[in-house]
Amino acid sequence: MITTEFEQRLRKLALREGMTIATFAGLGEVDRAVLHATILARFEAATVYTERQVNERLKAWLAGAGSMVETDHVNLRRLLIDTQVLARTADCAEYRVHPEAIAGMPAAPTAQDADAIVAGARRDRQAQRAARKDAWLRQAGGAGSTGAA
Repeated sequence: MITTEFEQRLRKLALREGMTIATFAGLGEVDRAVLHATILARFEAATVYTERQVNERLKAWLAGAGSMVETDHVNLRRLLIDTQVLARTADCAEYRVHPEAIAGMPAAPTAQDADAIVAGARRDRQAQRAARKDAWLRQAGGAGSTGAA
């Protein structure tokens, strides 16, 4: 997947609202891969993480590039374990990127760039909504003022 296609898909996903874990899990393969890639951008493939470190990264993702997903870091972490994006030891003391998760994963922007793409898409949508509202208010105000004398 080329970078512009990745960015376009991420911008489209950013505009979704109310995406739950079930919705996330039910996304098409390419869209799910885009979101997984933005999550994995916060991790180093060969690094072992504690649960706290994983939680910090997932909270940051949910506040940034993953802001369209309405869940908490705990449910997200469980989903990533269940779908083998992350792997953990039996005692849950150590986490790492699952070796198979990297294979076939699209090249993603940095975590900061992914956050900026999502924030920009949401900001653009908000500006478009405000412009439509202003145009509607001008039209509604103008229609009501004609014919009065």
